[in-house]
Amino acid sequence: FEPRLIGFATADERSFFDLFTTVKGIGNRKALRALAQPPSVIAASIVRGDIRALTELPEIGKKLAETMIVELKDKAGPFAGTDH
Repeated sequence: FEPRLIGFATADERSFFDLFTTVKGIGNRKALRALAQPPSVIAASIVRGDIRALTELPEIGKKLAETMIVELKDKAGPFAGTDH
C-alpha cells in the first residue's frame, strides 16, 4: 500500500468523488481512472440512466454502470446541474 495524495479543482469535484466511491465496487483507484469525463457529465449520465455512456468510462463495465445508476440516481442530480 502506498499513500496517494488526490487533489481536486473544486469542492464540488471532491464531493462527487466522495459520492462516486460509495458505489459498491468503486474504490479510490478505480474512481480516479473512471473520472475521465467531468463530474457533471458523469452525473448527468447517471441521472439519465445512460448505461452506454457510463461503460465508455475506463474501468466501468455494464454491471458496474447498472450498479452506479441504481445507487446514485437520486443523489447525482445536484452534480449534473439538475435536482432531478
